[in-house]
Amino acid sequence: MYDAPPVYQDAGVVYTEPVVRERQVVTEPYYGTPQTESSPTYVDPNTGEVMGTMTRVEPAMVEPRTNEPQAPDGLQDSGAETTPSPAPALVEKGNEAMRAGRYEEARDWHARAMLADEQDGFAKLFYAMSNLGLGQFDIAASAMRRALMDAPELIDYPIDLRTVYDDASVVTTQMQDLIRVRSERGSDAELTFLLGYLYYATGDPQSAVSTLNDAATGDTTDTLTSLVRDAAIRVQTPPQESKAPVNAEQNKT
Repeated sequence: MYDAPPVYQDAGVVYTEPVVRERQVVTEPYYGTPQTESSPTYVDPNTGEVMGTMTRVEPAMVEPRTNEPQAPDGLQDSGAETTPSPAPALVEKGNEAMRAGRYEEARDWHARAMLADEQDGFAKLFYAMSNLGLGQFDIAASAMRRALMDAPELIDYPIDLRTVYDDASVVTTQMQDLIRVRSERGSDAELTFLLGYLYYATGDPQSAVSTLNDAATGDTTDTLTSLVRDAAIRVQTPPQESKAPVNAEQNKT
């Protein structure tokens, strides 16, 4: 059992849990299906290994997780039943409302999803996006940070956030407003983090790096910001080309 999930409100949401988590490697996204066209490829700069691609949000979802922890191999109780988490279905209801431009309704569904499963980082990500649609940037930043803490695979395998809304220009417009608010406040680490991740997950890793670089390398380094910045750098690193062995006979003149 775990403690009751926190109540998410429209103000004063601040997450202070440590962000250092073991990196999780996933073979397919929790929500949606991979987008095969015009998707940035994530490449390990040292090995040239393809690490993943940006994901397009689709109504279809993979098998939902459960609230129950999995027992180690060989220790499963064959008679035990697990209850599927209700969070994915609640998230999808919120996504339907968000695609229709009903952001307050979407936020309500996404908040219910978070309360239904406090460990579901994707519910927090979409809660962030519904708040972004409403211009609630501080709440969106806090929720996005918690989303990446609970689902660290979103760092290397981000969802293409341009597909969250029915009109991709919604993200562009809200990012322009976010830039204005951030500029008015001067230095705001949370809004900087949100803006940097939005750049990264909307296909502009170069702007993500330039936005996050100061926060990732300053005296008060933000670990999560550094991880996102480094992931955005990897996106821009082309895969290493393998060189064919030189045939000695071809070199003879």
